[in-house]
Amino acid sequence: MDHLKRKYGQAAIERYGRPGNPLDLAGQKVGIHFNPARRVIPTRKAHRFMEYTKTIMPERQDEIMNVLFEKYFENGEDLSKADALLECADQVGGLDLEGVNEAIGDDTTFDAVIATKDAKNRQMRISGVPYFIMGGHKVSGAQPSEIFEEILTEMAQK
Repeated sequence: MDHLKRKYGQAAIERYGRPGNPLDLAGQKVGIHFNPARRVIPTRKAHRFMEYTKTIMPERQDEIMNVLFEKYFENGEDLSKADALLECADQVGGLDLEGVNEAIGDDTTFDAVIATKDAKNRQMRISGVPYFIMGGHKVSGAQPSEIFEEILTEMAQK
């Protein structure tokens, strides 16, 4: 919680750190049960893994991301560890595990792509996920479905 407090402030901790918070409720609606014991971990290797898979199997990105999300958000696994990421790759199947291992350990090839994306996100003031831009409206973080309904209704009326 210390990391989250530093990044988002005490108000966010009070809002999202209690049972029945908006993030948990939104997740439950789509079958996601967030593990409250999960730790905040460095995600650089997981990002390298995703960038690597985009180059070799772009059609499988969603499937791979779903496995990563389940392992981290629901199971609380430490995806900063190479073996955990290789287990994810193996679970998805069809990936060259040696290639995945090289990619997650390579601090040059994909880090430039990640750094460019990070810079663009900072420029756009994106600091949370998910992040949506819809018709000029920017929505960051877990939001109730009513927010999206309101924006989409407004867009449809234009």
